[in-house]
Amino acid sequence: MNSLVEAIGKGQFSAAEAIQSLPADAALMLAIQLDEAVSEQSQDIWVQLVKEGFTAKIRKYAASQVSDPEQLQTLVKATKGKDKAVFRILQETLESQSEQLKQIQQRTKKTDTVLQAMKRLAEAPYEPMYEAKVKGLIEQWRELDVAEDALKTDFQSAQDACHVKIEAVKAVEQAQRAEVESLKMADSNRQQLIEQMTNELRARLSANEMTDEELHQDQHLLADVQHQWRETEQFSKASRDETRAFQKVCTAFEISLPKYRQILANNGSVDGIISKLENPDTECDALLHEVDDWLHEIDFLFETGKPEPIQKLTLSLEKYQKSLEEHRRQEIGKVRAIRTQLRRCLSAVEEGSIRRASGLYHGVEEKLKDFNLDQHPGIKKQLDETTEAIEKLRDWQSYAVLPKKQALIKKMEALIHQSLDPESRANTIRDMQDEWKLLSRGLQDHQQELWETFHDLAQKAYEPCREYFSEQRNLREVNLGRRKEVVEQLRTYSEIINWDEPDIREIDRVLQAARNDWRHYSPVDRVANKDIQKTFDQLHRSIMDKLRAEQSVFRDNKLAIIEKAKQLLELDDAREATEQAKQLQQQWKSAGMVARKNEQELWKAFREVCDELFERREQQIKEFKTDLESHKTEAESIIKRIGQLSDADQILEVQSDFEKLKQAYDQVGTLPKSHYTKLSRQFKDACSKYQRAVRQAEQKQSDRHWIDLINWVKQARFSSESLDALQAQWAQMDVPEPARSLTDCLSVWQQAPDEVNQTRLHEKTVDLEILTGVESPEADSKMRMNLQVQRLSEGIGSQTDDSEIDRVVVEWLSVGAVSEDFYAEMEHRMKQARTQYLK
Repeated sequence: MNSLVEAIGKGQFSAAEAIQSLPADAALMLAIQLDEAVSEQSQDIWVQLVKEGFTAKIRKYAASQVSDPEQLQTLVKATKGKDKAVFRILQETLESQSEQLKQIQQRTKKTDTVLQAMKRLAEAPYEPMYEAKVKGLIEQWRELDVAEDALKTDFQSAQDACHVKIEAVKAVEQAQRAEVESLKMADSNRQQLIEQMTNELRARLSANEMTDEELHQDQHLLADVQHQWRETEQFSKASRDETRAFQKVCTAFEISLPKYRQILANNGSVDGIISKLENPDTECDALLHEVDDWLHEIDFLFETGKPEPIQKLTLSLEKYQKSLEEHRRQEIGKVRAIRTQLRRCLSAVEEGSIRRASGLYHGVEEKLKDFNLDQHPGIKKQLDETTEAIEKLRDWQSYAVLPKKQALIKKMEALIHQSLDPESRANTIRDMQDEWKLLSRGLQDHQQELWETFHDLAQKAYEPCREYFSEQRNLREVNLGRRKEVVEQLRTYSEIINWDEPDIREIDRVLQAARNDWRHYSPVDRVANKDIQKTFDQLHRSIMDKLRAEQSVFRDNKLAIIEKAKQLLELDDAREATEQAKQLQQQWKSAGMVARKNEQELWKAFREVCDELFERREQQIKEFKTDLESHKTEAESIIKRIGQLSDADQILEVQSDFEKLKQAYDQVGTLPKSHYTKLSRQFKDACSKYQRAVRQAEQKQSDRHWIDLINWVKQARFSSESLDALQAQWAQMDVPEPARSLTDCLSVWQQAPDEVNQTRLHEKTVDLEILTGVESPEADSKMRMNLQVQRLSEGIGSQTDDSEIDRVVVEWLSVGAVSEDFYAEMEHRMKQARTQYLK
């Protein structure tokens, strides 16, 4: 086959003739080798050519046509290490298919993931990020551009369900916002009511006198405001602080104002009260206590300043008290303190704090020692009211706490029979005891029998823990002994360390093992462990300090490596920079260990520089890939334009354009490996196609004088033109050299047709078909065989050249007169033979 290709290259055979004469496989290989057009073939044939192609060109071309994955894998194994070029083409095709399959699988997986996530969201309850998650999934689905109708329908259904849920939540939120606005309005109205009542009270207290009519109006105002307050609570329940503030101001209206009216009625006016207090002959202790108690009731109104009458009363009271003898002042101070303590105690009762109320009440009892209540009926009455309130609160709490204590007793009783580890059992008992103490606050003298029952059950429940904690004490002693052994081992190791050539990794490992063992031997007795702990810490710190001193050297080494890495950032060649960075990474491994914290910081700094270097390389690779893609696009454009030149009408006039395009293709930069072979083949095919078209055009142009000659002979044979006119046309023609003598046949052509001439013309036609390799009709097979034998017997060689064809054509044209129909038939076959040869 190589010899045949060489012979065709020398012109000894035509490519078409050789291809037609060979078996199918050999013809296909020859066509590929000669860059002839190749038809579609089966995968089996291409696989066979990969294995049996007689040139690398054929094997590479066949390898580029194989696409079946199984056959590709088989061929890759067969060609590995034997045919590198073919192996690379097959491997690239296989990798390309694998990447395409991987992308398809990834896309399918992501599609399913997004769809399932949307379906789960459609069934999941609404949560704060619900709408954002739905929007994110919709965006991901849009990017996937799914084409399957079934999947699109499923996703749309789930999406619609999510939107229904979102809209429902938005509707609820809108209703809630409206409700919140209503609540805010109600809260605002309540504050306004409290402020209104407070301002009214201050206005009333600013007057020196108060009439019954004004007091009656105040009661009407109070009823109206309370009605408005109840209306606001239809929208939202008032808070505890709001209720307390409103109750205070209402109580002041309902009780304190009438009391003020009564004080004024008994003493004339504010000025009358002041006059009595300033009269040295009048004893006003009762008036002092009455006015003082009343002022304490309304002191919450004076945070922003007292009205003038109240200021005057306060100053008069203080002045009167100062004028009293020391023992009376002490008595009055004690009365004030008792009243204040009782008021605070009652306030704690109102808040439901039994513990605080009990403490305050005990304080009152201390103050009442050696105090004659019979002389102070007001205090006695206040004490009785407070005592009654505390007892009621205790009874209520005792009633509320009783079920909880009974539940704790049952729980403790059940714990006795439960199977729990000692630690959990002890913790459970401790938790229940703490809860019992919490429930018993302020009720120490109540429910003593319940406490004794609970305590006895707790002792029984704790019984299984006693043995465990006894074992724990033994374990603490054993662990203490083990820790002493760790200390001795660490001391021995510290003495044998060679600090001239320390093994940092080994030292760090030993210290870590010592710390792990130390923690493992736990628990221990705290007191007994104190000295052992101190010794361990000293030994560990001593070794660690020396270790850190050594690690400082390694730290300097690693800092130097980091600086070298930073210098690599200045290199323009990112590939070279990354290669050196890899070497620095190897140096880093052998640079020694530093403290873990410092190691992480140093590694982070070094890693950041390396990441930047690798990122720069990745950027250059991306830019290189972009250039490759640009070069590929440019190459494809050039190949396309060459293909367009092949179809040009005036193909010979665009040869300069063809040469420019070839030069442009040669100047295209580096092409992607995966497309290089394909683009090179396409470029070569396009050039070959153009060159064949040029040759055909040149042949057609150079054969123009033969065509004119053939047409002139036909006109001379069968037209009515005169001999002179035919001679004149002959003179204007560019007659080929072998046909110069044809004018001598003019008279012969115009004679009557002759059978002999027809037979001779027929034989010349078949002879020309033999020379050009064109098949003759079946009817002429016998004539063709005779002529072939005659040529062999006359010793005519098998080589056919242009002069031989021209000679036979001239002989064909010079044959004598024949009928026009027969001539037309033979002329058609003669032209076909010439055309086939010229190709």
